[in-house]
Parts: sequence; structure tokens; C-alpha cells
Amino acid sequence: MAVTEAEKGAIWLQGTKNSFFSFQGNPKRKNEFHGSDVAFLSRLRELNLRDSNLREGDIPSDISCLSSLKKLDLSDIPSDVSGLSSLILLDLSGNNFNGIPSTLTRLSKL
Repeated sequence: MAVTEAEKGAIWLQGTKNSFFSFQGNPKRKNEFHGSDVAFLSRLRELNLRDSNLREGDIPSDISCLSSLKKLDLSDIPSDVSGLSSLILLDLSGNNFNGIPSTLTRLSKL
């Protein structure tokens, strides 16, 4: 099994104190991001998934364990984001959502 670039980056970050993870997708290629790549990074403060070609279901609910996350830039909203208690910035620009999950109302720092 081949290791994706996102997996390589996440493996490297696991052993560091870095707090930023960015996955820049290629609009012409199939999505290579797997939410489990960053779910174990409990100290992560910033996550950029802009232009990652994410589809519904690509961001797993276990991303809500990133309780230190302050900035999140993504294309889809996971149904349970209530664990992101430190989130102060959520960039949802450039998206065509039918609605947003009610759990966003629990993020008091937004």
C-alpha cells in the first residue's frame, strides 16, 4: 500500500511540536486526504483543507477530538464538531451548503 503525501506529513508531524497542518489538494486529482491522518494530532491548532476536493463523508467525526484546534479551513462541515472547543475561526468560503449542523452553535469562541 502506498503512503499518501498527507500520511507522510501527518507521520512527521506526530513527533514534532508543530501546530499547523495544510493539505493542498489538486482539483484534477482524486481526493487523497484521509481525516484519520490528523485525528491523532491532539495539539493541532490550525488545519487547512482548502481545495482538497472533499466530498460528504470525507471528514470523519473523530476530527472533533482536535480540542486545541483554533483555525479550520475546509469544504464540508462534519456533523459533530462540538469537540472543537478552542475553534475561533471557521472558513467556509467558496462552498454551496444546503445547511449547517446545529452543533456549530456549541462553539462559543466562534
